Amino acid sequence: MIFPEYYPKNTKDFSNESVFHARFKKEMGREAIVYYSVKFITPDVPMREIDFIVVTPKLILCIELKNGKWRYRDSTWKFYNRRSKNWEEQENKPYKGPVDQIRSGRKILGEFLNNHNSFEDPVPDAYFKSCIFFLKNDPSDFPVPDKEKEFFVGKSKLKNKNLTMREIIKDLEDPNLPPLSQEQMKNVNEIIQVNLNFVEDFDSRLNSQQKKLIALTHEQFELLSRRKKFSRTIVLGIPGSGKTIVALEQARRLELERIKTVFITGNTYLANRFSRFRDWRFVHFINENNFDTLTKKSEFLILDSTEEYLNQDFISKLDSILKGGMSAGKWLLFGDFYKSIDILKYKEALTQLKGIADREVVWKENIRTPRKVYEQACILGRKEVIPSLLPDITGIHYVTIESEEEIFQKLSWSIQYGLRELDLEQEEIVILSLNPDLTKKIIDYYDSTKNGQPLVIAYNGNHHINRSHSGNSSVRIADLHEFHGREARFVILIGISDFNDPAYFESYYDALTRTTSVCSIIFPEKLREQLVTLFKKKNN
Repeated sequence: MIFPEYYPKNTKDFSNESVFHARFKKEMGREAIVYYSVKFITPDVPMREIDFIVVTPKLILCIELKNGKWRYRDSTWKFYNRRSKNWEEQENKPYKGPVDQIRSGRKILGEFLNNHNSFEDPVPDAYFKSCIFFLKNDPSDFPVPDKEKEFFVGKSKLKNKNLTMREIIKDLEDPNLPPLSQEQMKNVNEIIQVNLNFVEDFDSRLNSQQKKLIALTHEQFELLSRRKKFSRTIVLGIPGSGKTIVALEQARRLELERIKTVFITGNTYLANRFSRFRDWRFVHFINENNFDTLTKKSEFLILDSTEEYLNQDFISKLDSILKGGMSAGKWLLFGDFYKSIDILKYKEALTQLKGIADREVVWKENIRTPRKVYEQACILGRKEVIPSLLPDITGIHYVTIESEEEIFQKLSWSIQYGLRELDLEQEEIVILSLNPDLTKKIIDYYDSTKNGQPLVIAYNGNHHINRSHSGNSSVRIADLHEFHGREARFVILIGISDFNDPAYFESYYDALTRTTSVCSIIFPEKLREQLVTLFKKKNN
């Protein structure tokens, strides 16, 4: 099996890649999976492309094709330039010659697999190998140690019609190694396929995921359809369970039914967006502080994000704006399940309302955060890992930095990954910071070095999005509390100083559950061991 199944049309074929694509497809057999033109596009490793990666039960092999003539003299690799008719060194490359190219490529593959496997090598290092297919040389042409020549495959062997590609690859396998398990091979292949745009492209995955995001679950549909049977309902849900989405859908239905309703939210961003509902006649949107705008009592009350404002004193205020008061009136309340346990005043207020509610519903399934991202959110937040129902677009990207200055390069990698590879719009990407000083530093940096890069901008005091000079919305950056109750397709989390500090557990959980598609976490390399220990503890 080979990915992609067909050689791409309109591709310039400088190294006979189409020939080898066809041979791998025909001659490798069922045990092997071959990937052609593997581009490392994720922000956790440097950009690099490998011609072919072959995964067999005894080998994970990186292959580079060399269609020109090469020579090795005075410790230097040179290729023959047919245009200038001279022997020349490769220029403007992050490697020196074909051997360094394939070795560094194999190293990047190892780092990539490790990063996307909870910082564990999915298979032992002994199974990884790299080789060069020289189409116009034989290994004997190069005065290098025989140990290096073991991984040179020359023109004589490649042109031998009696040898299949499976036989050529089998010669590179170590006969003393036991075969990899099916689980190990599946893991390696899944990491490559999910993160590197194989099988189903990112655009198709995003479209499929979007359909799930806008569809109501059975529990949500049941809650909305049985409003008349239950007059007073409390819904406590984990982040990403769809509370605000259902609250707004209930408001929309009440507007259509011409029922006078008040919608109260503690979500600052949503409160500032109420103007988009100004043409609604029967649903009145307010935040928790502007009751004075109400002149008549409502027939129905929707309370969203109640963890931000609800207490026993506030309940008495609600009695004054709802027909029948809270004990006999009609209302629907949404709140955070975890905070209903942790915040004493909120817990006491809910206990009072539970005594008069017709029913209580608990939503513990996340439906708005991708599975892998939500799993990591629970681990970093030290919460029970409950599988999310939303499929993954790609894996979570852990990106390390050696110094604070390196964050600008890694931010650029992440942003470009979102724009170019995922085809997201700038406004669909947000950088969430846990360090206000770092937030300011990044804003100042981008403000002074625009140079065609995506312009990172901040929220102003009202949490509105500023505009760049061109009038286009830009990649956003915000401290985590400023982004409460909001979502973005791609979240980049920065400003992490300690994964083991309990003061930040809730912040890690909140930040990762803000994404509906993709997440990158940029953190100091010195904290890697904290994650390794944490993931091992979880696996055990």
